[in-house]
Amino acid sequence: MWWTRGEAPDGFLYGNPHFVGVGVYGECVRAQSPDFGLKGKFWTTPPSPKPREDEARPLLIQGFANTYVGFSSRYSTCIPDACTERDLMSVRRTRTHPSCPTTSVSKAVDGIKEVSVMCQTLDETPQFTGADIAVISFLSIMLALMVIGTVIDVFCRFAKRSATATGARFLLPFSVYTNLEKMFLITTEPRPGIITCLTGMRVLSMGWVILGHQYLFDILISYNYSHIGKWTSGLFFQIIFNATVSTDSFLFLSGLLVSYGVLKEIKRTGKLNIIMYIVHRLISASASAGTPPWTPSCTWWLPFVLLPLAFYPSKGKILLFLVTLVSFIIPAAVTYAYDLPPGSIWGGDDNVDNTGYERKVYYTPWCRMSAYIVGIWTGYIIFNQGSKKLVLSPVQVLTGWTVAVFSALAVLLGAWSYNHIGTTYYYDPITQVLYGGLHRGVWCLALAWVVVACHFGYGGAVNTFLSHPSWQPLSRLTYCMYLVALPIQIILIFNTKDLLYFTHVNKIIQTCGTVFLSIILAVLLSLTAEVPILGLEKIIFKRPGRGNDNPKTTTPTEKQGQDNLAFSGEMDEKGDLAKKEEVRQNGDLDIPDAILGERTND
Repeated sequence: MWWTRGEAPDGFLYGNPHFVGVGVYGECVRAQSPDFGLKGKFWTTPPSPKPREDEARPLLIQGFANTYVGFSSRYSTCIPDACTERDLMSVRRTRTHPSCPTTSVSKAVDGIKEVSVMCQTLDETPQFTGADIAVISFLSIMLALMVIGTVIDVFCRFAKRSATATGARFLLPFSVYTNLEKMFLITTEPRPGIITCLTGMRVLSMGWVILGHQYLFDILISYNYSHIGKWTSGLFFQIIFNATVSTDSFLFLSGLLVSYGVLKEIKRTGKLNIIMYIVHRLISASASAGTPPWTPSCTWWLPFVLLPLAFYPSKGKILLFLVTLVSFIIPAAVTYAYDLPPGSIWGGDDNVDNTGYERKVYYTPWCRMSAYIVGIWTGYIIFNQGSKKLVLSPVQVLTGWTVAVFSALAVLLGAWSYNHIGTTYYYDPITQVLYGGLHRGVWCLALAWVVVACHFGYGGAVNTFLSHPSWQPLSRLTYCMYLVALPIQIILIFNTKDLLYFTHVNKIIQTCGTVFLSIILAVLLSLTAEVPILGLEKIIFKRPGRGNDNPKTTTPTEKQGQDNLAFSGEMDEKGDLAKKEEVRQNGDLDIPDAILGERTND
């Protein structure tokens, strides 16, 4: 009888109770029995649902009398490929093949009510679903359009012919030649009215997102799980545990750019086409072939806050103040009402509902809108100030930076006493309400000071760093990186056939690999979907928030932040008029305006 159960892996007694009986995947699927024509099939249970308190956790039948199958445990076995799922799940000894096991998995994990199985052999033929075929067809069509658009673009450039008056202009947004050229263009020419520090802020926030995910995703599949609590209990590791606020940074940037752009458009034209605004936001959200499911919910209501601010400033500010107050109260009330942790906490005992916080707070737009609102205030302040110099005394500047730094540190380090792996605690209601309701908005308030100070000449070395031109190419790719990085990390985890050994060096190396792959795939995704779709939108619709309000030129003595065209929508270097005219004659669609627009990782 040829079969085997997965045994407890190395490190089981070293503190990893979560994955029991993983087995050796490669050894199983490559096993063969030429005499009987059999091959190995690797079978495993996915992590089981957490048992109820009144359910007895089952003993694992493989030599460990006191080993329990926990809710995160797996049970694996290697069986002949002739065996079926029924052989594994049936409690009877009936078998479809003599080589199939006589002891079912249902008996081995008796007590877990809902056991499902996943089986895999070495040479499985992939089964394409309707969705798979649709995606492959879409990508094939886009690839063909990219080839045709590139050929037309190159021909028009070298033949010095224009395609703007023909139907070929609808293919030019697909040109890989032009899009790559603009995507990686770096410009150092100053230009008034551009919020230059946002480029560095976006790239750093994206790196923080990837680093946080890389650390936290595979902690539970580490050999040395019992030691991880000690290695991650330091004060500064809270920067990793609290990496979730990096997503609030992007929500803040979205609110800032939308409010700033819409207010400029209203100032230029005296009106705002709300329908076209919503259409544009939906197109922008779907242009990169995917987006968080609640993104449209986070943006459609912004015009109704911005319109009073533009036409009736006094009443608009009162309305915005009330919305701000509500945005802080809602997460505090939800956290208190459902007795949730004050944030994305990793510690706690069995009574702490960490997953409930994710469902009821983290993934709900009404509990995350404080970041948007703070961004709207920031965009309004910058718009209202215009090209006028913001005069602040040294004491005001020092106070602003001090408050911003300590506020940010309070957010990052304030939950240290709770945020430990394997720690049992009971949080008090004051912490629950104050930290739970305020910490994301307070984080964005700190960012708001950084943006305002840097933009109006009070950023010093911080502005020099964040506004450096070298951030520009990656800044244009952060939205697509946001979309591809998480799938890359999930693929990495689910292709790991054995447990990992947790060290900080390993996490950093893995993060660098994820960043590298994310950049490559982000370029491909941007060229395939984001840039062409937004470029076509520019031809068909007039994009909102792109008007020029003719800002005054600032002098070097005003210490205006160094300009970066990454958020302006114009990638041609200032003064290079000949090149600009040639590109326009060849039907250029100012694609980088589509690349950037209001792109944020919301």
